[in-house]
Amino acid sequence: MIRRLMNAGRPTQCALLYDGINKSTATHHFKILREAGLTERLAIDGQIHQRLREDDVEAAVPGLLKSVVGKANREVAG
Repeated sequence: MIRRLMNAGRPTQCALLYDGINKSTATHHFKILREAGLTERLAIDGQIHQRLREDDVEAAVPGLLKSVVGKANREVAG
């Protein structure tokens, strides 16, 4: 979810951020990410979107997201 949000570079509809898990599991993951301060929920045009709090995370732990998402992108690619 974090990888997809960072790669999108903008708030993204929840359903586009997961596959292979059911909706209730995804909802639980979104809650955990929100409580950890990594994401926030936004209502855009009546749809719920997730936004990565990239600037806040970078300020707290510089380089973390780039490192983790970079590694995840390399694994997905191949």
